[in-house]
Amino acid sequence: MNKNVSKYASEHWSNSDYKVRAEIAHQKSVCVATSVVRKAVLETFEKAFYLAGEEMKQKAIESYIENCEYKSDWCCDCADVCIGRDCPTVKQFIEKLNS
Repeated sequence: MNKNVSKYASEHWSNSDYKVRAEIAHQKSVCVATSVVRKAVLETFEKAFYLAGEEMKQKAIESYIENCEYKSDWCCDCADVCIGRDCPTVKQFIEKLNS
């Protein structure tokens, strides 16, 4: 506590009141700090899940294109174009992933 509060407390509060109020103030600051830490952890997890999801999408697209290069049944014979993701079939796949 600051000096003014401490001086006021020593003049007007009993020793036990001062200890109780100091403990309450401490607990409030601990709760605020805990809340801040929890929020930071939650934001970190959300970011990690987002990045993992993006990485999974990227791998799915790469796998889809790789299968196209092996001339799967659904392939439109554009393996050279698929590398640049300009193939209409690959574009549809990417749109479905993003929806």
